[in-house]
Amino acid sequence: MKKILLVGICAAFAGALSAQKIADTNPANKNVVLEEFTGKTCGYCPDGHKKGDEFSAANPGRVVLINIHAGSYAGAEDRNGNMLTANPDYNVWLEPVKALATNYGRNIYRHPDVELSGFPAGTINRRLFTGYSQRAGTAQSRGGWANTGPTVLAEKSPVNVAVRGYYDPTTFKLYV
Repeated sequence: MKKILLVGICAAFAGALSAQKIADTNPANKNVVLEEFTGKTCGYCPDGHKKGDEFSAANPGRVVLINIHAGSYAGAEDRNGNMLTANPDYNVWLEPVKALATNYGRNIYRHPDVELSGFPAGTINRRLFTGYSQRAGTAQSRGGWANTGPTVLAEKSPVNVAVRGYYDPTTFKLYV
């Protein structure tokens, strides 16, 4: 009787522990993170959004799209720090809508590995794809994403990671 009780308790704990995992333990391939540099008055950016959306739709659950407002189309300064007046600055606190645009976009845009030369542009997993980069960095034009993304999707991931989060819009906090 004691052995049956012990086995039952162990099984209950094993069930509770396995219910806690959110990452699969089976080997999986890498996913794509497409960071697209965009802006308010960028004429070709809607086409870039469309291409990003199409790539994501063709690979459901495997592509994360991040639009980064930075540079001359999104802020009050260009890549070299020259002040512009044509656009509102999306790199500061926007009081009327209580939205916080951060310097993170500006920092990614200015990173020496990006080497962006035109909009829209994007990086796939912040990786250099020779023959697709705009200059000599990780930024590539919108036409390259569907060509370079599948390379990443086919690669084995060294580790499976999963995260759950909750965003509280009243406090502007993300709980992970």
